Amino acid sequence: MAMLDNIVKLITVYPNWATFLMFVCFSILAALLVLVVRARAAKKLACEVQNDIAQQSHVFMKLKPIQLFPDDPAAEINVVVSVNGIEFVYPSATEMQWMPASSSMDEKIIAFPCAEMYYIRFEINFSSEKKLEGGPLLVRGAALKKDVKKDASQSVTFPVLPLVDEYKLYLLQDGSRDTSVKAVISYEIYVE
Repeated sequence: MAMLDNIVKLITVYPNWATFLMFVCFSILAALLVLVVRARAAKKLACEVQNDIAQQSHVFMKLKPIQLFPDDPAAEINVVVSVNGIEFVYPSATEMQWMPASSSMDEKIIAFPCAEMYYIRFEINFSSEKKLEGGPLLVRGAALKKDVKKDASQSVTFPVLPLVDEYKLYLLQDGSRDTSVKAVISYEIYVE
């Protein structure tokens, strides 16, 4: 009660316009404080919802048959796909070390680790110790999903159509890359 009396005495010392200005400033400050607290709570809720969606949906890559230029059906290869630093080798060491490079290759499906961004690199190793590489591929996890508004306060995330593309690989010799494309890997990235 004494504190309230001190505040009233302090306010009455100043002219009315200054008191009004202090009231407006304190009101704006209080409103901003409320907005900051609500925004943080909304951001935290959005992060929790996004994490739930990420845990429920899984990202996969389907490798399709590889095209070599010039075509060499006798070539034996293995394919290394690096996703965020994790390497996936096809064929795996348990199956066999090399496979024939032909258009009749089986498709390979790779499950990606859960992430917001995917840094993907492909590499083809030949049994003859020749190596093909390409530049990095960057895929945002959010690009694989689409938000659909149910009403003003709620949205649901659905997977978009698969991301289908080709990755070009070049011959790597003595640390430098050849200018002509030596292989193309067709792939499809999708969410289940």
